[in-house]
Amino acid sequence: MMLRRWPARTRAGNVWQQRAAAAPRLAAAAALARPVRRAGRCTAASEEQTDGSQRRVKEAIDRAVEDRRENARSAAEGPNEQIASLARRQDTAAAEQLLERESENGVEILPATYIALTEAFVRARPPQEASLRRLLARLLEAKVQPETGVYSKLATAMVRASRDARNSELVLQRLDAAGVMADTRTCNAVVACFALASPARPADAERIFDARMQWQDGCAPANAATFAMLARAYAYARPADPDGARGVLERMRKAEIEPTVDVYNAVLHGDANASPPRVEASERLMGQLEAGELEAAPNRASYNALATAYAKAAPVPLPTKAEALLVRLSAAGLTPDEATFAAIANAYARASDFFGAVSVLEHMQQYAVSPNAVIYGCIFQAAKNAAGRDEHGQLAVARAQEIFEELEPEFRNGHIYASLLRSLGKLGGRKAEAEALYKQAKEEVRPWPSSHIYDAAFEAVRVPFGKELAADWIRECAASGEKRYGRYDAKRPWRKLKGR
Repeated sequence: MMLRRWPARTRAGNVWQQRAAAAPRLAAAAALARPVRRAGRCTAASEEQTDGSQRRVKEAIDRAVEDRRENARSAAEGPNEQIASLARRQDTAAAEQLLERESENGVEILPATYIALTEAFVRARPPQEASLRRLLARLLEAKVQPETGVYSKLATAMVRASRDARNSELVLQRLDAAGVMADTRTCNAVVACFALASPARPADAERIFDARMQWQDGCAPANAATFAMLARAYAYARPADPDGARGVLERMRKAEIEPTVDVYNAVLHGDANASPPRVEASERLMGQLEAGELEAAPNRASYNALATAYAKAAPVPLPTKAEALLVRLSAAGLTPDEATFAAIANAYARASDFFGAVSVLEHMQQYAVSPNAVIYGCIFQAAKNAAGRDEHGQLAVARAQEIFEELEPEFRNGHIYASLLRSLGKLGGRKAEAEALYKQAKEEVRPWPSSHIYDAAFEAVRVPFGKELAADWIRECAASGEKRYGRYDAKRPWRKLKGR
């Protein structure tokens, strides 16, 4: 009998022990609820007290949840700050490793951390495509929204990493796969990638616009920046399509979007890049902008675009009109910059007016603008075009050599060396100077070898130094892995190939 009753007592004892252990918890719950019971039923007062106690319980639970979230956020701030600090120092590898480790440990990665890491990857020179793809996957997994601007930056970095504008569409495709609608800024970034390609790709830009930026549900609304990039794509296509750029203006007006000066500047560049350049159309448009007849006022870039049209004018460039824009700039309350003077110097170079190009340096001193490598390149291009056996050509080359000696080494690039070598070649009888200049280029120009410097040097010296130069060229190309030999035969590079 004892053996059969023992399990029953044990079970009963366990039940009483469990009840005793649960008594404090029940007492705490009763203290919160405090129902007033009389004669087996609740009065109206007890019901009000019960409702109040339930509210207090809910508030206590909400406070506990918020405290837990705050503790988790405080615990995550340390790792997030470390990741952001590494990203700001451009230590992207360490930042990515720390991000992966903390994510595996369950630490919440804040959106600001992802933004800092994205900016670090975008600033890398050059950006690494594999790293950008991993970061894109992490952003989508963390549900970072497009409004933060990270996806537009990633689209631009994708193109810089791969040198292919089509890779910018990968961001849009991944957003679609994740069920996230791309915002206007992200779509504009992809359109800009096609507009800024070399050459621009207006058909692809229009494809993105038609598929994603129409005024309908599920599409990001287009804005003035969208149309400015579309116009630029037409302006810098090959060949340029100035009519397509002007068509963007009409589409903006139909959509009741006010054209900005950036759109008008793109139209001006389209006229300048047309073949032949539409100088008269550019002048009419600039006159309307200056007279206030259009929605925007011209800025410095507008005058630079008109100066480019004057420089490319056919059959004869118009450098004097380009230089006269300096007065119109001042009248508009604007000041010229390096691009303005580069366009003016280019106009003089195309007109073979070396001393006119040199006068640009004097104008730059008046406006306290420092010359850059582009402006010096135009000056030496003008020297090459003006060089000849007459007195004027010899004076131009002599002055160009003086300017070259005064140049800082950072400005002596391959184009300047090639222009000066060709200038010496056009004079004739300057083989020793050309040989010395070629050897100096070998010491200063990077990367090396440079085929256009070799071409210029060979045209300047010919033989007998030409064969020695060719042998040296072959050795340098072989050492660097370079397989291109310019316009010369690989076995006999001193012999120029016909038809190339």
